[in-house]
Amino acid sequence: MCFPKYVKKDEKTIKSSAFRTPANMDEVSVVKLEYTDSDFCKQHGKKHEDPSNERKYFGLACIKVGEIHSCDADIVFTPNSDNPAHADIQIGIKPEKRVELPSEFQYKVDEIARISRLFKDPNVTSSTWDGDELK
Repeated sequence: MCFPKYVKKDEKTIKSSAFRTPANMDEVSVVKLEYTDSDFCKQHGKKHEDPSNERKYFGLACIKVGEIHSCDADIVFTPNSDNPAHADIQIGIKPEKRVELPSEFQYKVDEIARISRLFKDPNVTSSTWDGDELK
């Protein structure tokens, strides 16, 4: 899922901050589409909206496992009761809050964002995915 704070002004490109791991963690939560469908992804994104924190549902982003690995990052399947298709992208560092990532790790995050494909939702109020096929 993608929120406007992670989308560049062109509304076609994802900011690398979307893939920066939270402070003291090495995980960016994602949904593995191979274990679910686009409707679940959208509904999960809308469920995690928090407009007071710039988290208003915007659309979905896709990146393949092989593409994540090509960025020298990893993905770990971590299903849970809220999301049976949950996984975490790991870049290999637990950053400190408000501290820049070392360049080798920032490069990984930048590459993941560059390779990711953004799908703006044409109908954010619908409960189903009505956009282009996610790939």
